[in-house]
Amino acid sequence: AAPIFSDRQFMLFIACTILFAACFFQGFTIQPVFFKEVWHFNEQFIGLLLALNGVIIVFVEMILIYKLEQFKRNAMFIRTGFILTGIGFVIVNFFSANPLVGILSVTLYTFGEIFSMPFMNAYWVARSNKNNRGQYAAWYAIAWSTAQIIAPLAGSRIAAAKGFNFLWWLNLSACTVAAIGLWFNQKKERQKTPVQA
Repeated sequence: AAPIFSDRQFMLFIACTILFAACFFQGFTIQPVFFKEVWHFNEQFIGLLLALNGVIIVFVEMILIYKLEQFKRNAMFIRTGFILTGIGFVIVNFFSANPLVGILSVTLYTFGEIFSMPFMNAYWVARSNKNNRGQYAAWYAIAWSTAQIIAPLAGSRIAAAKGFNFLWWLNLSACTVAAIGLWFNQKKERQKTPVQA
């Protein structure tokens, strides 16, 4: 086996990444279907909701990350991002069709992205060295690619079989499990922690 497989903490991180990313990508694949078929939003408004993600990223991410980096609480920020993403999806279960709730949903999972992804990148970079960085980068890329395949396939089938409400609760559960996995990881790496709590 390649040496990277002996890094159990990193492999758990990869599993948590797949779990989180498979939920996150449903914001671009399954949630628009929900907005159209269940909440009957028109396509123009759904397009604006998808664009909102990019607008928030452009105007908020760099400034916010610059501020957050000073606290040296990277692992906590990743977990917070995971939970925010899960809440962003499940929040629609508590309301009837409402454009403001749609905006809130997208805003929440976008902030989940902002809190988690930059620090996830920092994690694998800090954990690797110049001799194995390519392996770590490849596994991280594979995790996201895998999630991109899982999200529409699993999401659409679950929504068809169990309904969207169940799917959004499942997303929250998956994001929570991923956050717990990272918390467990952090406990294991206390003696040598590339990402501070």
